[in-house]
Amino acid sequence: MLRLCGMVQPPVDVVPLFETVRDLIASPVLMDTLCDDSDNRAHITTRGNEQRIVLGFSDGTKDGGYLVANWSIYRAKAALTTVSRARWVVVVFFDGRGGYLHAAAVRRTSFMPLWVRK
Repeated sequence: MLRLCGMVQPPVDVVPLFETVRDLIASPVLMDTLCDDSDNRAHITTRGNEQRIVLGFSDGTKDGGYLVANWSIYRAKAALTTVSRARWVVVVFFDGRGGYLHAAAVRRTSFMPLWVRK
């Protein structure tokens, strides 16, 4: 997409989002493939060999429930770390948590008393 906009060396991070359980399972193969792409690899190099990845939660919870989503994120992090180490890339994970509490950028604990009131 950046290339279509005429950006050869974009000064931004290209950050993939893996959110559904299916996406999380496929993420290591996709990231390994992206590291094979010469343009993407050159971009990662210009970004200090650092790749940011967002691992979502909202759609994963809708897919398979809370436990499946969390387990899938855990497994994806482990597999993506293995891929990144093999490719000499530092991976930085951002855990998207979704939902109205996170969209409001407020800590969940500040809402807990509201949930337990009778």
